[in-house]
Amino acid sequence: SVNVISPLMTTKNGLLKQPTWWPLLLFSKHMRGQTIGVNVQCGEYEGQTKPEWIRGTIETPWLDVSASINDEGIVSLVVVNIHETKSFATKLEGVSGKVDVFTVAGPSIDAVNTEEKEEVGIAESSWDGQGLYEFPQAQELAWHGIETNEFGTDEFLRWCEVVGTEPYLALNFGTGTLDEAMGWLEYCNSTADSHYANLRRQNGREEPYNVKYWALGNECWGPWQVEQMTKEDYAKKAWQWAKALKLLDPNVQLILCGMEGPTSWDAYVTKECINYTMHALGDNSASCLIDMHSIHIYTASPEHLKNATAPRSAERAIEITASLIDLARIENKIPNNIPRQKICFDEWNVWDPVRAPGWLGAEEKYTLSDALAVAVWLNVFIRQAKYIGMATIAQSVNVISPLMTTKNGLLKQPT
Repeated sequence: SVNVISPLMTTKNGLLKQPTWWPLLLFSKHMRGQTIGVNVQCGEYEGQTKPEWIRGTIETPWLDVSASINDEGIVSLVVVNIHETKSFATKLEGVSGKVDVFTVAGPSIDAVNTEEKEEVGIAESSWDGQGLYEFPQAQELAWHGIETNEFGTDEFLRWCEVVGTEPYLALNFGTGTLDEAMGWLEYCNSTADSHYANLRRQNGREEPYNVKYWALGNECWGPWQVEQMTKEDYAKKAWQWAKALKLLDPNVQLILCGMEGPTSWDAYVTKECINYTMHALGDNSASCLIDMHSIHIYTASPEHLKNATAPRSAERAIEITASLIDLARIENKIPNNIPRQKICFDEWNVWDPVRAPGWLGAEEKYTLSDALAVAVWLNVFIRQAKYIGMATIAQSVNVISPLMTTKNGLLKQPT
């Protein structure tokens, strides 16, 4: 960071700061509603393709954008953010090849003074965070931290597009309301000339995100939940919410909140909610409002035998849950032409409470034996694929996860 290929140069008289490019993983609320136009070119250098930095254009005065493309067609974006280092992502329209997304720390506001802003050609401006992009901070009751709301709906869904994954959103069944859930779905998926769809457009996204998978709450039975529910209360609420959500967007996949499969909760909510209606979607065609039922199981016992047999227990749980779904369809006389509901196994993994007890247990440190255990789990999902619509690790970073963040970068664990 000093003297060698660096923004900071030492002299006899002190420290010289020079303008430079700072690569970032691009994803910021600052970019909402803004348009980046980037011209990507390649130059010739001794007969080989050489990356060439090209100045981009952007209407936001406190950002400066450039891009390059290497001989493999990998595109890189570079942003200088004068006010603060943010991370955001964007798609390059009309650019072929793989997008190279990476993260490098950028400068703080203290590293750039007014004179240097003028040198790099960026107009001085100020922004207090109010207005269109205001996202108030809130206490996060589940993990006991502060939720800054800087990485929100648009940032997450655009990130999913960049990395090529399908988003799966969980509706707030605790402190949330049906009206809020409808607004969120409208914001993400609607093409109508309506309030939340227009708000999405105002935030810079004309086309809908078309989020397919929506969970009707998560572990609503848990005593740690705000507004913990009984199975009776949950089933009644889930059915009514499903009706409203399908009226707004009949193409979404709605996922019931289950437990571990062979429980009275799972039996009751599948019986009450895996039903069909002739009129809920505004026409006379028979339809079913629920598409999947979720279950959660971890290898998380202090006893070795239970951990060793956990994947087999999970396999039996899948088979029992599939039987509960079939029983609900029979008892509720669901016609065979309505597709059979699948199982959403959206929480599973190795989790050793002896090796890492208490809150530290959430930050698991895995070994090769854990990776072998995960292989056993994956074989279970393959064998039971006819029943499973989705199988996901719920926490992909830091918490019971193969990816851990450190002060020096990203750590990949065997799992």
